[in-house]
Amino acid sequence: MALPSPFELAATALQAPVETIRPDSGLNHHPKWDSMGHLEIMMALEEHYGIPITDATVRQFQTMTAIIAHYDSIKGP
Repeated sequence: MALPSPFELAATALQAPVETIRPDSGLNHHPKWDSMGHLEIMMALEEHYGIPITDATVRQFQTMTAIIAHYDSIKGP
C-alpha cells in the first residue's frame, strides 16, 4: 500500500481540500489546523507513517515542512 502524500494526509485529517494545504501550512496557519486539527494530523501520522504520538512528536510535526521532510525520509523509490 502506497503512503499518502503529506498533502493528502493533512487534507484528509483536516477534512479540507488538498489544494488548501501548502508547504507553509501548519498549526494555526491554516483555517482548520487548530489544536483539534493537529490531533487529527498526529493520529494520521501515527497510522500511515508510524510516528508515535509523544510530547516531542506533537511539537516536532506542527508544520508541513516537518511532515514533508519525514515523508521524504521514509518513502520508497
